[in-house]
Amino acid sequence: MKSFLKLKNILSNSQGFTLIEVIMIIVVFAIAVPTLMTVLSATLDSSNKSVVISQAATYAQEKIEEIIGDKRNPSKGFDWVTTTGRYSSDVPAVGFSRSIIITSGNVQNGVSYAYVQVKITHSEISDIKLETWLTDY
Repeated sequence: MKSFLKLKNILSNSQGFTLIEVIMIIVVFAIAVPTLMTVLSATLDSSNKSVVISQAATYAQEKIEEIIGDKRNPSKGFDWVTTTGRYSSDVPAVGFSRSIIITSGNVQNGVSYAYVQVKITHSEISDIKLETWLTDY
């Protein structure tokens, strides 16, 4: 109870804030708020880029898996996959562009192989490229 009375006396003797104190508080807030907003904006921008990169990698992986699946499909196979113009560029989602390059006609130790590259472009990130090799066995 005594501590409550002490606090009451302290508060009742208080004269409030001086003009200098109010100005200092305004200055501190004027400096802190824009800085915090800049940091928050940069964090959100970085987070958005991470999402776009993840989506781009998913679109590239999706096409690579489709091509590998076609190569393993008994009714299609290596020759079907490596036919020129089989896979054309497309737009997997708004803002994204996907291109496919398949270079075949290579032989190593009697085994034909093809180089496959899927490239995803988006205005907010650098190009994402996913590459693999397919063999004819």
